[in-house]
Amino acid sequence: MRPGTHVVANTTVSQMGTSGIQLLSATSVGLTNITTQDNLDDGLWINSCSGVTINRLTSSGNGGDGVAAQSSTSLLSMTNATITNNSGDGMFLTSSHLSVTQSTISGNRFGVRYQSGSQGTLASSNVKFNNREGIALMSSNGTSPNPIVTGNNVFGNSVSESGVLVNPSVTATSSGTSTADATSTPWSTPGAKTIEYVQYAYTEYEAYGTSYCSGYLRKDNSTGTQLVVTVGALSRYQEVATPSVTSIVAQVVDDQYDSWGAMSLINVLFYNLATNKELVALNDSGTVNCTGNYWGTFPDVQARMTLTRTNSIDYQGMQISEITGTGPQ
Repeated sequence: MRPGTHVVANTTVSQMGTSGIQLLSATSVGLTNITTQDNLDDGLWINSCSGVTINRLTSSGNGGDGVAAQSSTSLLSMTNATITNNSGDGMFLTSSHLSVTQSTISGNRFGVRYQSGSQGTLASSNVKFNNREGIALMSSNGTSPNPIVTGNNVFGNSVSESGVLVNPSVTATSSGTSTADATSTPWSTPGAKTIEYVQYAYTEYEAYGTSYCSGYLRKDNSTGTQLVVTVGALSRYQEVATPSVTSIVAQVVDDQYDSWGAMSLINVLFYNLATNKELVALNDSGTVNCTGNYWGTFPDVQARMTLTRTNSIDYQGMQISEITGTGPQ
């Protein structure tokens, strides 16, 4: 669907060779009683849209995400949705704001993944039995997600695998007395697991106020595929878009004898055997409101979470038992 006003109701879309329903730059869309299933890519794909209202969506068995939203930040809402058994995430939001209530999200990769500056609310919903964590809060390219996740049942997730966050202690530092580049020794994941997110920090001294130095992360070795490049002091998380990265080096390219740089690989996230994790938060900044949820355990809720900082989320008011009245009504 292209720009304009659209209303679609009582419709099933299946076995498409791409996404089931695609909304591109639409400004007023109403979807009611929609089923999108067994499509090659996403069940519902939303890009650069506003004013989208979704009621009673069923998105299941799709080859991509159940719902994928990109660069859509105004007046998006969904209620009474059932998003199950998709090969990708139940919902994957990138720089998008989506308010979700009374929905069930299960059997997907991640349940709900908020990336970059994604916001919105997730309330009165069931996020259960997904293959990875039910909730993922992932910074990327310097922006952090900040949704409100409250009043939900989030438990039984990481059915197949859980995120493992480790500090490789890898740094490359140029000398400051020559123009020689510096590359660290490679760091590899155990069992050749794929690296999915990295946190890096770069600092430099530029003798003449010009960027003669730059920091890199590369696959495998000093000439491997470039994963990250940066100049100027910077510390952030970033998704690793290159597939099948299992080994990584830090590198500084130094083109000035009296300048220097230091590139450090601080954290790496990869996936391994399931360990009862419900949430993963790799947010550079801020504290996400995750209050009033049931996490499948009480009171040691933090043991079910992988957090880059102890204050990555606020999980106060956690419930002692499963919340009633959640999911589609």
